[in-house]
Amino acid sequence: MITTYDELKSAVTDWLKRSELVDKVPNFIQLAEAHFNRTIRVPEMEARATVSADGEFVGLPSDFLSLREIHVEGSHDRPLHYITPQELTHIEYSGYTANPFAYTILDGQIKLFPSPGVGNELNVEIIYIQKIPALSDSNTSNWLLASHPDIYLYATLLQAEAFLYNDRRMPVWERKADMAIAELNNAGNKARLGAGPMIPRVRNIR
Repeated sequence: MITTYDELKSAVTDWLKRSELVDKVPNFIQLAEAHFNRTIRVPEMEARATVSADGEFVGLPSDFLSLREIHVEGSHDRPLHYITPQELTHIEYSGYTANPFAYTILDGQIKLFPSPGVGNELNVEIIYIQKIPALSDSNTSNWLLASHPDIYLYATLLQAEAFLYNDRRMPVWERKADMAIAELNNAGNKARLGAGPMIPRVRNIR
């Protein structure tokens, strides 16, 4: 069975039959995880955070990948509208004054428009896609490894074969990884459409 970080590293070494690569396997896993964060989008990656805003900029969670929804606490039926940074530059000079009704993302932060201003602190709730927690010696498992160890194995072996310039084996692991990820994404889409309202995990950011 592959349920932990150490078991994954051992399995990769066994499948490669290259014990001299044992020190390289953590790097292969890290590269596989970077691929996961670009390609996997399932309900398990959705989270909710509450952030305090007393100015125009709001920090994003450290595990942030992309935003699904943002609203001022207490106004769940009125999500803020996304506008591009260029559009925001234009309307900033139009004299709008009100509670925030729009946002953009600049330099890894959410920029609210209009700014709530000092003394008018608001709690802003965001629903976002979070990174898959990276495996390590201190974080020995995560939801993806626990439920889908084959995805971790195939994607890590793909990175290993690339390191070995083994062009004949790379397509094998690439197909297996891509198929498994596609199946996971399809199952996630069906769960999202067929289930009731999701209740994402809640984080408070100060």
